[in-house]
Amino acid sequence: MRPVKIGSHPDVYNPFCPYVSMNMPPHPTWIEINVSAIEQNTRAVLAFSKCRVIAVVKANAYGHGAVEVSKIALSAGASALAVTYCDEAFELRRAGIHQDILVLGGVLPEEVDRAIGEGLTLTIFDRQTADILAARARALGKTARAHLKVETGLGRFGVFPEEALDLSRTIIQLGGIHLDGVFSHYAMADVLDHPLTDLQLRRFEQTIGTLHQSGIRPDTIHLANSAAVFIGNRPLFNTVRVGEAIIGLGTGCDELPFPSQLRRAFCWKARLMACKQYPAGWGISYGQAYHTGDGEWIGIVPVGHGEGYRRAPGNQVLIGGKRIPVVGNVAISQCMVSLPGPVALSTEVVLIGSQGSCSIHPEELSQRWKVPLTNVTNVDRHICRVYIHDEDLSQ
Repeated sequence: MRPVKIGSHPDVYNPFCPYVSMNMPPHPTWIEINVSAIEQNTRAVLAFSKCRVIAVVKANAYGHGAVEVSKIALSAGASALAVTYCDEAFELRRAGIHQDILVLGGVLPEEVDRAIGEGLTLTIFDRQTADILAARARALGKTARAHLKVETGLGRFGVFPEEALDLSRTIIQLGGIHLDGVFSHYAMADVLDHPLTDLQLRRFEQTIGTLHQSGIRPDTIHLANSAAVFIGNRPLFNTVRVGEAIIGLGTGCDELPFPSQLRRAFCWKARLMACKQYPAGWGISYGQAYHTGDGEWIGIVPVGHGEGYRRAPGNQVLIGGKRIPVVGNVAISQCMVSLPGPVALSTEVVLIGSQGSCSIHPEELSQRWKVPLTNVTNVDRHICRVYIHDEDLSQ
């Protein structure tokens, strides 16, 4: 079996153990990210949308490792990357990623010079931001790259459609800024036939039409997110901006079917740390909300709410290809499971993913934990991410 790339931090390879065999996990709990699945998902979005793809890798690529996912998506055909804040983009630049990076959120005045110097594409949504970017770009003798954000209904960053033409003209007149793109952001694309989605589309189309009639034709026009790509039949313009689809979370909605074109890439595993038989009525964990039956076997899994595994009724893990209930309150670094009998120490436990023919998908935990789907995989950044390929799994 060939070595598998690993990092003690999701974005930094462990200098003491840069490679690990798949039968020697680096820690009692780790996350396996399937590189082949992310590659296939990126190509699937390209083929299905017939558009250029901006891979959204904000929030550490939703827990999958921003640097690694960025490199995988770009190698598979993505044209650019997108993050929320400048510090996320700076991290990608430090990792040697030189392709276009769009900063979707705002930029602080103290970040502007570095952002321009590192060639980031910044979002303009008001006159003040345009003035700052133009002034600093001229002072640096550089050209700032920017996309105009249009507020069509999400209620966040953006210039109102009726103000977009005037602001675009101002940006061009100020000098020092290359207006490379225009975009907006759906609020309800992951809800079938929601009227706001069509209203946002109409507002955006009207804005683009007004700009074109005035001779302003930015190269990159994007509105669709993962949900909009795979749900409904709406115009996608020339670029789509996707995160969940690429990393294998589907449309980002736990109430809709997982698209058949995509594959899951995330698997959270651990090793059983202890296994002990208890007498009847023994309390388990904080709060003593659970008491054992006579001769019940209890195992300890080294994962708790400190790592992002939430306390919630009905939690289960996979051991031996079967669902095993989590019992008692989840602690900060451990959870307890009720076993059908003695189980060997170091046995593999799957918290999210598949084992044998059984699976626990992120959608299930999203509903149980009552959190957005993307929060499920955005677990502690310090848990080691192991990047594997299909051929590793077959050996």
